[in-house]
Amino acid sequence: MTEHNIISVSGGKDSTALLLLAVERREYPAANHTKGCPSRIEQLYKRVEVDGTSCIIEPSELTDFLDGGDPTEYKISDVMLAPEQVRRMQEFQGF
Repeated sequence: MTEHNIISVSGGKDSTALLLLAVERREYPAANHTKGCPSRIEQLYKRVEVDGTSCIIEPSELTDFLDGGDPTEYKISDVMLAPEQVRRMQEFQGF
Protein backbone atom coordinates (compact mmCIF):
# COMPACT_ATOMS: atom_id res chain seq x y z
CA MET A 1 0.00 0.00 0.00
CA THR A 2 1.30 3.44 -0.92
CA GLU A 3 1.65 5.95 1.91
CA HIS A 4 0.39 9.49 1.29
CA ASN A 5 0.83 12.62 3.38
CA ILE A 6 -1.82 15.32 3.19
CA ILE A 7 -0.80 18.93 3.73
CA SER A 8 -3.35 21.68 4.27
CA VAL A 9 -1.92 24.99 3.10
CA SER A 10 -3.55 28.13 4.50
CA GLY A 11 -0.78 30.46 3.37
CA GLY A 12 0.49 31.06 6.91
CA LYS A 13 4.06 30.50 8.12
CA ASP A 14 3.58 26.93 9.33
CA SER A 15 1.75 25.57 6.29
CA THR A 16 4.12 27.38 3.92
CA ALA A 17 7.08 25.78 5.72
CA LEU A 18 5.46 22.33 5.33
CA LEU A 19 4.84 22.96 1.64
CA LEU A 20 8.46 24.05 1.08
CA LEU A 21 9.69 20.95 2.93
CA ALA A 22 7.53 18.76 0.68
CA VAL A 23 8.93 20.45 -2.44
CA GLU A 24 12.48 20.01 -1.12
CA ARG A 25 11.79 16.29 -0.67
CA ARG A 26 10.49 16.18 -4.26
CA GLU A 27 6.93 15.62 -3.10
CA TYR A 28 4.98 17.88 -5.41
CA PRO A 29 2.06 20.07 -4.31
CA ALA A 30 -1.15 18.08 -4.17
CA ALA A 31 -3.86 18.71 -6.70
CA ASN A 32 -7.07 20.39 -5.61
CA HIS A 33 -9.03 17.54 -7.16
CA THR A 34 -8.82 13.80 -6.54
CA LYS A 35 -7.86 11.29 -9.20
CA GLY A 36 -10.78 10.40 -11.40
CA CYS A 37 -12.37 13.84 -11.02
CA PRO A 38 -13.11 15.29 -14.48
CA SER A 39 -11.45 18.57 -13.42
CA ARG A 40 -8.12 16.83 -12.73
CA ILE A 41 -6.19 15.95 -15.82
CA GLU A 42 -2.54 15.04 -15.35
CA GLN A 43 -0.04 15.89 -18.05
CA LEU A 44 3.49 14.78 -18.77
CA TYR A 45 6.24 17.14 -17.65
CA LYS A 46 10.01 16.75 -17.56
CA ARG A 47 11.99 17.00 -14.33
CA VAL A 48 15.53 18.25 -14.99
CA GLU A 49 18.08 17.88 -12.19
CA VAL A 50 21.66 19.09 -11.82
CA ASP A 51 23.62 18.64 -8.58
CA GLY A 52 20.48 18.13 -6.47
CA THR A 53 18.62 21.17 -7.85
CA SER A 54 15.70 20.50 -10.14
CA CYS A 55 12.94 22.14 -12.10
CA ILE A 56 9.81 21.02 -13.93
CA ILE A 57 9.31 22.01 -17.57
CA GLU A 58 6.99 21.10 -20.40
CA PRO A 59 8.40 18.46 -22.76
CA SER A 60 8.30 20.91 -25.68
CA GLU A 61 10.74 23.20 -23.81
CA LEU A 62 13.36 20.52 -23.14
CA THR A 63 15.49 21.06 -26.27
CA ASP A 64 15.69 24.83 -25.74
CA PHE A 65 16.36 24.35 -22.03
CA LEU A 66 19.33 22.05 -22.71
CA ASP A 67 20.64 24.10 -25.66
CA GLY A 68 24.33 24.74 -25.27
CA GLY A 69 24.73 22.60 -22.17
CA ASP A 70 26.34 19.21 -21.75
CA PRO A 71 23.40 16.75 -21.78
CA THR A 72 25.36 14.26 -19.65
CA GLU A 73 25.30 16.64 -16.66
CA TYR A 74 21.48 16.63 -16.52
CA LYS A 75 19.34 13.91 -15.00
CA ILE A 76 16.00 13.96 -16.85
CA SER A 77 12.89 12.09 -15.75
CA ASP A 78 9.18 12.08 -16.53
CA VAL A 79 6.62 13.24 -14.00
CA MET A 80 2.83 13.31 -14.29
CA LEU A 81 1.27 16.40 -12.70
CA ALA A 82 -1.92 18.39 -13.00
CA PRO A 83 -1.29 21.85 -14.50
CA GLU A 84 -2.55 23.47 -11.28
CA GLN A 85 0.24 21.68 -9.36
CA VAL A 86 2.85 23.10 -11.71
CA ARG A 87 1.40 26.62 -11.45
CA ARG A 88 1.67 26.48 -7.64
CA MET A 89 5.33 25.47 -7.68
CA GLN A 90 8.02 27.92 -6.70
CA GLU A 91 9.50 29.92 -9.60
CA PHE A 92 12.72 28.33 -10.89
CA GLN A 93 15.77 30.43 -9.99
CA GLY A 94 18.35 28.54 -12.08
CA PHE A 95 21.01 25.93 -11.40
